[in-house]
Amino acid sequence: MADIIDILSEIPDNLRSVRRMRQDAVDNAQKSFELLVEGESSLTPAERFAVAAEVACLHQVEKATTFYQEIAAEE
Repeated sequence: MADIIDILSEIPDNLRSVRRMRQDAVDNAQKSFELLVEGESSLTPAERFAVAAEVACLHQVEKATTFYQEIAAEE
């Protein structure tokens, strides 16, 4: 099953198995994303995704920036 890192990083299928060697890291990254989306917060979902887009932009991760901007706009 693809997780958020697989989706955003576009890791080739043959390298996904390498990531799965550190299953705890994979699981924790996915949980972090789920908390961003579903966790308790005083921020609206749109605000959460706008912050995520800004952080991705600061780190110059274009695909993640676009991904979060699009979700923020939908909220």
